Amino acid sequence: MLRQQIEGHEKVKQEITMEYKQELKKLQEELGRLKRSYEKLQKKHIRDFRGNAKNHREDRSEIERLTGKIEEFRQKSLDWEKQRLIYQQQVSSLEAQRKALAEQSEIIQVCLGHFEIMRGREVLIKFELA
Repeated sequence: MLRQQIEGHEKVKQEITMEYKQELKKLQEELGRLKRSYEKLQKKHIRDFRGNAKNHREDRSEIERLTGKIEEFRQKSLDWEKQRLIYQQQVSSLEAQRKALAEQSEIIQVCLGHFEIMRGREVLIKFELA
Protein backbone atom coordinates (compact mmCIF):
# COMPACT_ATOMS: atom_id res chain seq x y z
CA MET A 1 0.00 0.00 0.00
CA LEU A 2 2.78 2.44 0.89
CA ARG A 3 4.69 1.39 -2.20
CA GLN A 4 1.60 2.14 -4.33
CA GLN A 5 1.33 5.59 -2.78
CA ILE A 6 5.00 6.22 -3.44
CA GLU A 7 4.67 5.03 -7.04
CA GLY A 8 1.57 7.20 -7.44
CA HIS A 9 3.45 10.24 -6.17
CA GLU A 10 6.36 9.49 -8.52
CA LYS A 11 3.98 9.13 -11.49
CA VAL A 12 2.26 12.44 -10.68
CA LYS A 13 5.66 14.12 -10.34
CA GLN A 14 6.75 12.82 -13.76
CA GLU A 15 3.47 13.86 -15.42
CA ILE A 16 3.67 17.37 -14.02
CA THR A 17 7.27 17.71 -15.16
CA MET A 18 6.50 16.46 -18.68
CA GLU A 19 3.47 18.78 -19.05
CA TYR A 20 5.54 21.73 -17.91
CA LYS A 21 8.39 20.94 -20.29
CA GLN A 22 6.04 20.45 -23.26
CA GLU A 23 4.14 23.66 -22.65
CA LEU A 24 7.31 25.63 -22.01
CA LYS A 25 8.82 24.31 -25.26
CA LYS A 26 5.69 25.37 -27.18
CA LEU A 27 5.82 28.82 -25.65
CA GLN A 28 9.52 29.19 -26.41
CA GLU A 29 8.98 28.14 -30.03
CA GLU A 30 6.08 30.55 -30.44
CA LEU A 31 8.08 33.32 -28.82
CA GLY A 32 10.97 32.61 -31.21
CA ARG A 33 8.62 32.76 -34.21
CA LEU A 34 7.11 36.00 -32.96
CA LYS A 35 10.53 37.54 -32.40
CA ARG A 36 11.68 36.58 -35.90
CA SER A 37 8.47 37.93 -37.38
CA TYR A 38 8.83 41.10 -35.34
CA GLU A 39 12.44 41.62 -36.42
CA LYS A 40 11.58 40.95 -40.06
CA LEU A 41 8.72 43.41 -39.91
CA GLN A 42 10.86 45.95 -38.14
CA LYS A 43 13.49 45.73 -40.92
CA LYS A 44 10.78 46.11 -43.54
CA HIS A 45 9.38 49.02 -41.64
CA ILE A 46 12.74 50.79 -41.63
CA ARG A 47 13.11 50.26 -45.40
CA ASP A 48 9.61 51.44 -46.21
CA PHE A 49 9.53 54.25 -43.68
CA ARG A 50 11.30 56.66 -45.98
CA GLY A 51 8.80 56.42 -48.83
CA ASN A 52 5.34 55.14 -48.07
CA ALA A 53 3.13 56.62 -45.37
CA LYS A 54 0.29 54.13 -45.93
CA ASN A 55 2.56 51.13 -45.48
CA HIS A 56 4.06 52.90 -42.52
CA ARG A 57 0.68 52.99 -40.75
CA GLU A 58 -0.03 49.35 -41.59
CA ASP A 59 3.40 48.27 -40.45
CA ARG A 60 3.06 50.31 -37.30
CA SER A 61 -0.20 48.57 -36.56
CA GLU A 62 1.40 45.18 -37.20
CA ILE A 63 4.37 46.08 -35.01
CA GLU A 64 2.02 47.10 -32.22
CA ARG A 65 0.07 43.85 -32.63
CA LEU A 66 3.26 41.78 -32.55
CA THR A 67 4.62 43.77 -29.63
CA GLY A 68 1.41 43.00 -27.77
CA LYS A 69 1.77 39.31 -28.64
CA ILE A 70 5.38 39.28 -27.46
CA GLU A 71 4.36 40.89 -24.19
CA GLU A 72 1.51 38.39 -23.85
CA PHE A 73 3.91 35.48 -24.33
CA ARG A 74 6.44 37.05 -22.01
CA GLN A 75 3.73 37.21 -19.35
CA LYS A 76 2.74 33.60 -20.07
CA SER A 77 6.38 32.64 -19.70
CA LEU A 78 6.50 34.35 -16.29
CA ASP A 79 3.28 32.60 -15.28
CA TRP A 80 4.71 29.26 -16.36
CA GLU A 81 7.85 29.93 -14.38
CA LYS A 82 5.73 30.64 -11.30
CA GLN A 83 3.79 27.43 -11.96
CA ARG A 84 7.06 25.53 -12.37
CA LEU A 85 8.18 26.76 -8.96
CA ILE A 86 4.87 25.65 -7.46
CA TYR A 87 5.26 22.24 -9.10
CA GLN A 88 8.82 22.05 -7.83
CA GLN A 89 7.59 22.74 -4.30
CA GLN A 90 4.91 20.06 -4.74
CA VAL A 91 7.52 17.60 -5.96
CA SER A 92 9.69 18.40 -2.93
CA SER A 93 6.69 17.91 -0.67
CA LEU A 94 5.86 14.60 -2.34
CA GLU A 95 9.47 13.52 -1.97
CA ALA A 96 9.38 14.37 1.74
CA GLN A 97 6.12 12.43 2.08
CA ARG A 98 7.67 9.49 0.26
CA LYS A 99 10.64 9.51 2.62
CA ALA A 100 8.37 9.74 5.65
CA LEU A 101 6.26 6.84 4.35
CA ALA A 102 9.39 4.79 3.71
CA GLU A 103 10.60 5.47 7.26
CA GLN A 104 7.20 4.56 8.68
CA SER A 105 7.18 1.39 6.63
CA GLU A 106 10.61 0.45 7.93
CA ILE A 107 9.55 1.09 11.54
CA ILE A 108 6.39 -0.98 11.06
CA GLN A 109 8.40 -3.83 9.56
CA VAL A 110 10.84 -3.77 12.50
CA CYS A 111 7.92 -3.73 14.96
CA LEU A 112 6.28 -6.64 13.15
CA GLY A 113 9.55 -8.56 13.34
CA HIS A 114 9.75 -7.95 17.09
CA PHE A 115 6.10 -8.89 17.48
CA GLU A 116 6.65 -12.17 15.65
CA ILE A 117 9.65 -12.94 17.87
CA MET A 118 7.64 -12.21 21.02
CA ARG A 119 4.75 -14.28 19.74
CA GLY A 120 7.10 -17.19 19.07
CA ARG A 121 8.47 -16.92 22.61
CA GLU A 122 4.95 -16.96 24.04
CA VAL A 123 4.14 -20.11 22.10
CA LEU A 124 7.34 -21.76 23.37
CA ILE A 125 6.60 -20.76 26.97
CA LYS A 126 3.03 -22.07 26.73
CA PHE A 127 4.31 -25.28 25.15
CA GLU A 128 6.91 -25.72 27.89
CA LEU A 129 4.35 -25.05 30.61
CA ALA A 130 1.91 -27.54 29.18
